[in-house]
Amino acid sequence: MPNKNETDDNQLSIACQEAAIRLHQRDGAEMPQGQFQMEPRYKYDADLEKCLYKGGFISDNSISEYLKDVYTNETLAEYIKIKEGNNWIVRYGNEETFEGILVMFELD
Repeated sequence: MPNKNETDDNQLSIACQEAAIRLHQRDGAEMPQGQFQMEPRYKYDADLEKCLYKGGFISDNSISEYLKDVYTNETLAEYIKIKEGNNWIVRYGNEETFEGILVMFELD
């Protein structure tokens, strides 16, 4: 039988998932024309007491990924890549740092 902390964490995880799904849907409704929404990932981090959501958009010539705190809508990390010719150039943020953050939060 789960203890009280495990039960609380499970309830917080479920609430986080539901809130993250709503944020993903809202982000999709605000998506620029010609872009496609990336598969979302979300997780409740009990140590930080944060609901984390990884989302993003992709098109023929750009990729944007971000990590948000679902409850505050604060962007914790993000990067944007633009295609110039045959090359992808990071225009905002740092892709390696972003990927490191995802690993740290186990959202990779």
